[in-house]
Amino acid sequence: LQELTLEEKWYYFLIHAASATDEERGMLLTSTEIKEAYEALNYHGLTGSERRSYESAEKNRLDELAIRDKLKEEAMEKGIEKGKIAIAQTMLSKNFSVDMISEVTGLSLEQINALK
Repeated sequence: LQELTLEEKWYYFLIHAASATDEERGMLLTSTEIKEAYEALNYHGLTGSERRSYESAEKNRLDELAIRDKLKEEAMEKGIEKGKIAIAQTMLSKNFSVDMISEVTGLSLEQINALK
């Protein structure tokens, strides 16, 4: 199965999806599209209560990803801000003007003056 083209994998999936072994599924799941097709096939085979459980778990997973992404973004912004402050402190120690430091770092005059 590993040597098959994507098109041939699709043919195999369409014919053998229900009876494929775990090993065969693993080889087919190297394609994102086929992996999504297996997930859709499994979803449609669920009972009503199983679907609700699946949907709840999927919502929780997506919520966790959104929270993780937000935390990464906030951490990056905080790191950038710390970098700007470090640059401003170095520039202050080299007697650059507050206006020049503000222009280079994007920090406000108030933020720079608070570093003195």
